[in-house]
Amino acid sequence: MKRIVLFVFLLLNLTLLNAQENKVFYGGAYAGLSASQLSGDQLSGYKKAGLYAGAFVNIHVSEKSAVQLEISYIQKGSRSVSKNLGLIYAVNLQYFEVPLLYKWQFHKRFGFEVGPATGFLIKTNNVEKDYMGLLPNRPDFNRIDLSAMGGFSIGIVEHLKLDLRFSQSVLPVRKHSSGAVYRLNRGQYNSVIGFTLVLEY
Repeated sequence: MKRIVLFVFLLLNLTLLNAQENKVFYGGAYAGLSASQLSGDQLSGYKKAGLYAGAFVNIHVSEKSAVQLEISYIQKGSRSVSKNLGLIYAVNLQYFEVPLLYKWQFHKRFGFEVGPATGFLIKTNNVEKDYMGLLPNRPDFNRIDLSAMGGFSIGIVEHLKLDLRFSQSVLPVRKHSSGAVYRLNRGQYNSVIGFTLVLEY
């Protein structure tokens, strides 16, 4: 996985250098917060907050559309807190993620984006707990999280945008602890809402 991270990092840097020379490619960076949940934990709501940051390069395929490659760090998982019991449940997942998006600027200030993203699990600490303490004998998380992603961007000032993004795992990130499978419910899935400020150059 380290080789994959290094390859994408080098690719982005080479592309950004080329972008500065001839403006065939464009690039930028973004940072903000993620709000996530993990299906099958018997909780509801995007209550797990985390960091979400990355960089990107893109190439325009028409006057209003572009294809964009990103590399990002994102925290996912699930969390719930009770006023009476304190922490009820928590699981923390950290991913290195590579989205490949089609972007459409349908208005001077507004844009839409959609595409797949491949996440590589880099850290969990195997810590999953509720108000009783650590939960034993939980299934391991898969190393890969394949997601479908869509988003909406709003221009604030020149070169600065607000990006609202949603992603949903299309394959389970791990099996249910019971091992049960029912129709399309094959296990647990990550669901994430991202809020980031995007700097383009």
